[in-house]
Amino acid sequence: MRKIIASVIIICVLLVAWYLLSPLFIVKELHEAVPLAQENTRNIAITQASRTSQNSSAARVPVANEDNKSSTSLGPSADSTISTPKKTRLGLFQPSAHDVAGKAMIVSTASGQVLRFEDFNSINGPDLRVYLSTGLDVKDAIDLGELKATKGSFNYALKEDIDTKKYNNVLVWCRAFGVLFSYAILPVE
Repeated sequence: MRKIIASVIIICVLLVAWYLLSPLFIVKELHEAVPLAQENTRNIAITQASRTSQNSSAARVPVANEDNKSSTSLGPSADSTISTPKKTRLGLFQPSAHDVAGKAMIVSTASGQVLRFEDFNSINGPDLRVYLSTGLDVKDAIDLGELKATKGSFNYALKEDIDTKKYNNVLVWCRAFGVLFSYAILPVE
């Protein structure tokens, strides 16, 4: 009977250890496009469709190409204007409990604000979350969700009512242990 109880305890300890330690060995890599590139791609597709469906006597209208430079296209496009996103604030990630590299930035687009992680590289951990916070803790913070990747460039869409001047700290937080992995401070203008 003691052997069974000891075996069950050992199995439980191993499962908990695997849950807590396995993320340290797993690298999640993600490379999402900058919000501008996504908007450009949509406009390019519309422009190309417009070219093929218009005849040679159609009016020429300016549109942006892949390099975001002005060019001329045949036919009107319902979506031929591109709003250029603006990187409003930029902060470098700083290590807290673990080493980190990369940048965090707020990008303003026509569709709203985006928090962008760029060239991000960090060790993985259990239950890593991304917060916008007023300090370097989660007492007054907005949970943006699970950390999408430990390596790469990716975006978090921000709700319109988030005051990014008040919540100007980007935190990578281990919810399982209540530990700050890394952070970036976005300077307030």
